[in-house]
Amino acid sequence: MYEAGTFFYHAHYQLMDMHVYGALVVKERGEEYEDLVVVLSDYWHADLDTLHYGLLEAPVFQFVGNPQSFLTNGRGNVGNCSAGVNASYKTFRVKPKTTYRLRLICGMSFFGVHFRIPKHNLTIVEIEGTKVAPKVVEYVELLPGQRYTALLTTNQPIDNYFMQIDGRWRANAPRNGLSILQYNVNFMDQFEPTTNLNMPATADVTVLLQGKQIAYGADCNQRRWAMNNITALPADSQPLLSIKKGQVVDVVLENAVALNGVCEMHPWHLHGHSFWVVGAGPGAYNASAPISAKPIKRDVVGVYPYTAAYNQPAGTAGSPCGWTRIRFVAYNVGVWPFHCHVASHFDMGMATAFVVGEEDLHNPKIVAALRAASA
Repeated sequence: MYEAGTFFYHAHYQLMDMHVYGALVVKERGEEYEDLVVVLSDYWHADLDTLHYGLLEAPVFQFVGNPQSFLTNGRGNVGNCSAGVNASYKTFRVKPKTTYRLRLICGMSFFGVHFRIPKHNLTIVEIEGTKVAPKVVEYVELLPGQRYTALLTTNQPIDNYFMQIDGRWRANAPRNGLSILQYNVNFMDQFEPTTNLNMPATADVTVLLQGKQIAYGADCNQRRWAMNNITALPADSQPLLSIKKGQVVDVVLENAVALNGVCEMHPWHLHGHSFWVVGAGPGAYNASAPISAKPIKRDVVGVYPYTAAYNQPAGTAGSPCGWTRIRFVAYNVGVWPFHCHVASHFDMGMATAFVVGEEDLHNPKIVAALRAASA
């Protein structure tokens, strides 16, 4: 791996990524600050097979609903109640007047969240393997699959401070997203890349992916997510687009109001490549919109609702409600999933795949090298 930074591993079968995930940290030589690894996740007090059955197999569509708990490093209270600091909250013990490298990993499978530590600022220095010019913030917004690295300095009076997770982009989030930053005296698009990442000025090909929710099944009582009217199936082996190795590709993700009148937020993740976020806007895609002057390179991006979001007036099902445009160089030979990182949306078919360098995949020497590398 040539990128240092904060990553994570997770499953991609049905709803398994709700439970199967963990931190993956790649360090540079000579890093001067101690790590605090913080993995945020959501948790349903229900059987995953039952949730999957309701999404795809029940005669009438049954959505998974909201999770009952927010967890930090797999720990948290069962309900929306406070049992005091001696409950099951994850506790991070730190030295006063010390700077730490806080590695924030959003293992959420449903909610976008704000993470903050009262009375403490965070200095963002890295986003998904890309170094950025330091920026001081009071909170960080993380969508499912996103990662940020921030510097945290313990410069407040010695005490216990709640680290807080607040749900965003959906209604009725769990209110138990807490962990503890414990000072222990005895224990003694607003960002700018720090280097020129050489984004190509133009693209060789542009792909428009229009996402929408569709009625499904013989009686249209089920629900699926589709891209360009195609819903991904586990047995579907045909990628949407074949891309030549070395091509510069623009992908436009256009969002649409769901059947319930709500425009959802979708965090999209590309496997095998990082990309530049070059534009976003309301409604349908605007091809004449200007390119971002200083785009950040990352591998998870949110397609946000500009209208008809939760707690806003309902929209017309199927109408465009926001878009995001990304650009990447197809340098990595293989078949690479591209999907929404909300577990239920992914399970309902909000995914596709790119095949990069198809001609190389039929070369016996390259196939042998790939097999040897994965052995």
